[in-house]
Amino acid sequence: MTGMLASVRSVEEAQLMAGAGADVIDLKEPADGVLGALPLATVREITSQLEGRVQISATIGDFNDDLQRIGDAATAMAKVGVDIVKVGLFDRLFLDRLLQGLAALVRGGIHIVLVTFAEQDGHRINVGKVAAAGLSGVMVDTAEKRTGSLLQKVPVEDLRGFVREAQGAGLVSGLAGALRAEDVAELLSLNVDYLGFRSALCKGNEREQRICIRRARIIRALIPESTAAAGLR
Repeated sequence: MTGMLASVRSVEEAQLMAGAGADVIDLKEPADGVLGALPLATVREITSQLEGRVQISATIGDFNDDLQRIGDAATAMAKVGVDIVKVGLFDRLFLDRLLQGLAALVRGGIHIVLVTFAEQDGHRINVGKVAAAGLSGVMVDTAEKRTGSLLQKVPVEDLRGFVREAQGAGLVSGLAGALRAEDVAELLSLNVDYLGFRSALCKGNEREQRICIRRARIIRALIPESTAAAGLR
């Protein structure tokens, strides 16, 4: 079964989407990049209010090849109570070094999902290396939100192969990237673990606008609710 991941940028939005039945509340600041991070104080307030109600993930920012900053940011985010830390791979040539650094964080008890990008053929990532580093999962997203949805950038059969490889390696799989309501049925056929949304939840499909509860309920209704999707870890 497939779960619904909803990216939020405030305490109000987090409460809204928890009430709307999102399986994972994903903390992100869209004004600061594709994986922009929320202030730690905001994250702490959200995790305190939602503790035990829903699983919480969070992005750490758009870092490229600075292992020290990535490690510091991931550690700080984990300390304020998120269940999953999401780290982006912005340069595929950096994969081995990044995984080496992330493996150390995993050994320290941090659950990490690697985010790759469609514009860099992120669905072709070596998932075996990701699994060997001890990460919890891998997600394909889009870096450019205004140039089309994930399905407009990657053939559905390629995404199907990615999901199968990730799950075969013991990783949780996720797909995101300006996903539209009309994309949901086709993506559900892939049996991906999670579909991630932001733009489709917001007024005018603009990811920096506030989440609209009507739009959120439309997306939620398209994805059968399932406890089987629980467990990004």
